[in-house]
Amino acid sequence: MQHLGTAIYVFCALALASTSTFTAYTNMSFYINGETVGNFEREPSGVPGYEYNVPVYSNTALSSGQHVLVLENGNIGSGGDLSLTLLDYLIYS
Repeated sequence: MQHLGTAIYVFCALALASTSTFTAYTNMSFYINGETVGNFEREPSGVPGYEYNVPVYSNTALSSGQHVLVLENGNIGSGGDLSLTLLDYLIYS
């Protein structure tokens, strides 16, 4: 996602329990302008349902200007566990 500003906040919905059709494990990496800036990882609690509006990444120290945010789901190329990412919303300023 490209944005112009000095801050960005990423919120996701998290599944709390895996089912026979998907895993509830969450593992994300965040990149801004090609640089790794953060990670978010959570194991499912096992309780059925979802948790909404979960802040998974925030950065309020960006230089003023154009930025590119990339959210990478799972450990690409590492043969890691499957991961579920449910993007809820972004806020940028």
